[in-house]
Amino acid sequence: MEDDAVKKIVPVLAAALACAACTAPAFDPDMSAATLTYQHMPVLDGSPSPLADKPDKDGGEDFDLSNDDFTFFPVRSAGGLDLTRGFVARRPLYDTKSEIWYQWWNGSSVSWIRTGAGYQEQKLPWSWPVSLKDGPFLGTVSFQGGDFETYANKVDVIEGTGWSWNPPYNTLVLSNIIESQVPAIVNTPVVVGVAICAQTDPWDWFRALVRDGASYTEVRVKIDSTGFVGSFGTTPFGANYALPFLPSNPRHLVYARDYPNVRSFAQALDGDSWTTWAWWAPPTVNNEQLANVTHRIDAVLSEDDLAPMPKSYLFSSEDQIGRVYRYQPLVENTLVAEFPLGALRFIGWALIDGNWRLLFSRTMVVGNRFQFEIRAIGRDELLAAFGL
Repeated sequence: MEDDAVKKIVPVLAAALACAACTAPAFDPDMSAATLTYQHMPVLDGSPSPLADKPDKDGGEDFDLSNDDFTFFPVRSAGGLDLTRGFVARRPLYDTKSEIWYQWWNGSSVSWIRTGAGYQEQKLPWSWPVSLKDGPFLGTVSFQGGDFETYANKVDVIEGTGWSWNPPYNTLVLSNIIESQVPAIVNTPVVVGVAICAQTDPWDWFRALVRDGASYTEVRVKIDSTGFVGSFGTTPFGANYALPFLPSNPRHLVYARDYPNVRSFAQALDGDSWTTWAWWAPPTVNNEQLANVTHRIDAVLSEDDLAPMPKSYLFSSEDQIGRVYRYQPLVENTLVAEFPLGALRFIGWALIDGNWRLLFSRTMVVGNRFQFEIRAIGRDELLAAFGL
């Protein structure tokens, strides 16, 4: 009887997911149990229950809720989230530019401030928002297409008052910070890729792939968001080596680092096609192109085991489709899970109750109002849902 019930549910679930994500691949009934688990991941406690008003910059109500796209980035702390306040990326219909708003629940109503920040949403992320820890701070890492500078920006918001750039917009250059603190870099470095780290301390960390002439250095950059100006620290974990398999003199790549397992990944976009490489020490002899990893890497899910060559699971949310690739050096690079995300938008990692979780934002529209929801799933739960 249970099998019959599942068979009846599968077409209904498939139709619902197809409506939620028109770009999703054909629904695979063999994945139904895993997809059901994933789509029904729990809402985090503390998600704001009030419905949010929808003001424009003049205090009116002109958001196009049926067409605009919204993503919520909750304020973060060292050990969790404050889901009653955070930043909202609003992308109007037929636009690639997202505006950044700040919204908070003051105990009786939802208030809004338009911050003046924004970012372009593209397959190759030239800039993207990062919710920084321990305060109402939104950071962005911005690659400038016309020059060789990579900026770190931060918006400070004072609830009820306004916002400001701290430091001034596009004045804090990551390559200058790295050059001044990493002795191995002697020429003007080019930050070609940045990944966001999962860290347990009160600060945020970037991992950066830096090109210095024809050589590369991988560094970890600490950002103390409470002070930000001058509160940087860098740690090199691979310096002055050639990566001849990468494109010649790249300006910008997608970069990811499996820090526990000491391996790195980079991707180049050629039209709509991704080319992916992996390397580990020493990279001049330990590298390979991953022919089967053909979508943008958004997160690396390390497998913490004692095997000589533990696996990395690479997560992609490109085109609102969740994909998981399993990678083991020189052994396997395989797409092992694929599922529609529907209205769920991937926004990063957070340490919650001692467990690392992937975070997703969802917008729910009720009549002419809406509210935000944050859903989360642990790395182990995600892998277990697909029997990995």
